[in-house]
Amino acid sequence: MAAPLKFRTKALTGLAALGLALGFCLSPWGRAWDHFAWDSLFLLRGRLDPPPEVVVVAIDEPSFGVLGLQWPWPRSVHAQLMENLFRDGARVVALDIIFAEPSRPEEDARLAEVIKSHPDIILAADLNLVRDQNFVQQTLVGPWPELISPQTGLGLINLPLDSDGFVRRLSLQDRGVTPLAAAAAARFRPQEPRLDPQALAARGGELGINFLGPPRSVKTVSYYQALLPEHLPAGFFRDKLVFVGAATTTEVDARQRPADHFPTPFSRWGGGYMAGVEIHAQAALTLLRDAPIRRPPLAAVLALGLGLGLASCLVFFRVKPLRGGLILAGELAAGLGAAHLLFGRFCLYLPLTFVVLPVGAAYLVSPFVHYWQTWKEKSFIRKAFATYLAPAVVQQLLANPERLRLGGEGVEATVLFADLAGFTTFSEKLTPQTLVELLNRCLGRLSEIIFEHDGMIDKYIGDAVMAVWGVPLAQAEHASLACRAALEMREAVKELSDQESKLTGTRIAARLGISSGPMVAGNVGASRYFNYTVLGNEVNLASRLEGLNRAYGSTIALSEHTAGQIGDQFELRELDLVRVKGQHKPVRIYELLGLKGSLKPARVELDRVFQAGRRLYRERRFAEAGALFQQALALDPGDGPAQTFLERCQEYEQAPPPQDWDGVYTATSK
Repeated sequence: MAAPLKFRTKALTGLAALGLALGFCLSPWGRAWDHFAWDSLFLLRGRLDPPPEVVVVAIDEPSFGVLGLQWPWPRSVHAQLMENLFRDGARVVALDIIFAEPSRPEEDARLAEVIKSHPDIILAADLNLVRDQNFVQQTLVGPWPELISPQTGLGLINLPLDSDGFVRRLSLQDRGVTPLAAAAAARFRPQEPRLDPQALAARGGELGINFLGPPRSVKTVSYYQALLPEHLPAGFFRDKLVFVGAATTTEVDARQRPADHFPTPFSRWGGGYMAGVEIHAQAALTLLRDAPIRRPPLAAVLALGLGLGLASCLVFFRVKPLRGGLILAGELAAGLGAAHLLFGRFCLYLPLTFVVLPVGAAYLVSPFVHYWQTWKEKSFIRKAFATYLAPAVVQQLLANPERLRLGGEGVEATVLFADLAGFTTFSEKLTPQTLVELLNRCLGRLSEIIFEHDGMIDKYIGDAVMAVWGVPLAQAEHASLACRAALEMREAVKELSDQESKLTGTRIAARLGISSGPMVAGNVGASRYFNYTVLGNEVNLASRLEGLNRAYGSTIALSEHTAGQIGDQFELRELDLVRVKGQHKPVRIYELLGLKGSLKPARVELDRVFQAGRRLYRERRFAEAGALFQQALALDPGDGPAQTFLERCQEYEQAPPPQDWDGVYTATSK
């Protein structure tokens, strides 16, 4: 057998696969998978109950309908809203509205008065990006200076988008400006040092927003409800952090993203787009609860992926692919469970791509190495044995190399012998070269039919071929397959006869014998030279049945064992009880006529008359039986079995059989 692969080859293959897997994790495609895993963990965790301290006042469609105003609304309306909120007990109000340009003087004066009298108002600023071929310029757009005082808070409303356009994180500071959510949270809880803008800036980078759920997960009321106090109970906003901004759609499955609405992790699962003001509110809640989604350092993630991949390689190299697949499923389930636990309980994101891809790559390397080794073994067997073993046997050996040994096993199979009739006669008329060409054409076509019906050619015996069904691989329908092949061979011989008549001036015919039952299959011969074949009584019987066709003038003869296995799939004619040469026990034989339902009415009538004649024949009423056989010949003058029994009846009329005659025909030749 081929030598097994060296450990160094396996190790190098495994390291290459792990390198490719980790490289994919770091690629844009890997980041897309990472985003999907991030969003999936939100789905597994499910929705969380929102804390009561944050409320969103939505500038929505119902508010436009109730107020009857076009956007932008007068600034005095916003001033009135803020007065109402603080009068009701709100602690901090964050406006996701940019008042960048001056309005009417009386409107600006009214809004400025309210802002300056309530220092716990956070106004919005926007960072505009101008990108050209030669430069990139960022401009900070804040509130109109006359509206604010030194105590007025300022918060950036820009939301960083991932490569797929989703919002998953919050920048902690940009151009020295704190984001709106962080500024509002710090003003809401000034006693907590961790929320101080300078402390947040010192943390640097970005913050993973711990979304509570899809849109409207944060308690939300319409703008008009907060503006008109009769719509809400007194004290509704007491001790609340209130965010005010546009949320113009209430359809959580909106297909087109409206302005200032963004996809979030729950959007992937049909949650719809979330208004920017609610994203700020959810980010503020993340800060207030100190529960951001944290990501391990990249170096730790790479080390984890490499370690899991190497350990998996060592395991998978030692087990078969099927067992390795079960281990892989267990590892992936454990990884998903760990990621779900860390995410839901500790707000720690375990990058699943760095777990799944290295472990998956390690598993794929295992069957690759296994199949590489198997391919080397099969190549060895194919080169060593394909020249003198049948192709079906070679395939069996490729699947089970351990069967390459002497010995046999009991099988249930069907054997077919096909012989070219009159070969001796026409071989005398042809040159050796022409005779060989004729045999190759005829046996080649018969062999193709055998292969087409999943049979195995056991051997060629001069002008005959021996085929087997049910070995080397078991076949439940071995008898049926053999019979179908026999019928097709009968038709093919007719075509070959017409062809040979034109090519060589020779008419050919064939006789076929089929028998099924238990036999022994295996490699028979010496330790260095052997052949895969079948042995047993049914093999001998099939050979005898092929020869018995001469005695009955039939084409395809079956044993009762085959007839009992093919059920009602075929049209059969019972021929006789025969005691073949070399066997004492008689066997019932049949002629295979065609597929079920394929016989013409005249053929059916012939069979009825023939069977009636056989019953009289067994009752020793030879004159009456002969009359029926003559009637059968009138329906088909070329019917060989009817002619055979007519001649027997005529002989027995002249010389009756002995009194102990049992109706069995004893064959005297093979």
